Order: sequence, then C-alpha cells, then structure tokens
Amino acid sequence: MQPPPYDAAIQSQPSKPPRSKFDAPSPPPPSLKQEIKLINNAAERRKYEDLADLYSIIKATEHLEAAFARDAVTQEDYTAACSKLISQFKSTEAAVLTAKTVADTRAFMSEYHMDCPRAVERLLRLGVPATVI
Repeated sequence: MQPPPYDAAIQSQPSKPPRSKFDAPSPPPPSLKQEIKLINNAAERRKYEDLADLYSIIKATEHLEAAFARDAVTQEDYTAACSKLISQFKSTEAAVLTAKTVADTRAFMSEYHMDCPRAVERLLRLGVPATVI
C-alpha cells in the first residue's frame, strides 16, 4: 500500500487559524526563562573588565593614529591623548600579564582578530607619541 499523496497528507493535518498581529505572543518555553550568569564572582568581573579595557585602549590608539596621519587632530591634542593612552596601556597590560589572563599582547590581539598595525607600532614598539620622536 502506498502512502497518500502529499496534498492529501497536508489536508489531513488539523489546521491552526492564522495569527493576527494583535494576538499576544506565546510565552517562551520554561527552559528559556532561566537566568544565565556570565560572571560568577568579583575576580571574573575584574578579568573581563581588564580585557575590555585593553581592547578599547588598542582600538582607540589605532583610531587616534589614523586621525593624526590624516591631520584631523592637532599636534597638541594628539600628544596629550596619545600619552594618556600609552600610560593606560602600560598599566592595563601589566595587570593582565601579572594575572596571567593573557600570555602576551600580540597573542591577545591575534585571538580577538584585532588588525591594528598603527597601535602595535605606537604601543608595543615605540612607546611614545609620534610628536616626541
């Protein structure tokens, strides 16, 4: 015996009335109501804050260097901002290296796919603003 044709199988299924845009959404399944903790303690919170700080300092330096190269920022503003970023970078890098959160900054940048050659040059290689050299 052969199964009924496709059209017959569809017609034999009970149909649901189409939902109106005014119908209340159905509640999520009970398993989706569970709270998910991303951070379990203060040490974990500090770790992720330090990683976020390191990431943002590197990205900010990359943008500052690009703006300086385009002459979109004055030398005085560049020097002040760059000096501050270098100082922040050194203290944040020391914190994550001491805590062994990352092996080294280049590995961190590779892991998070950070393509920031200007920041690498300024923060890791030279360590001083371009106006000081």
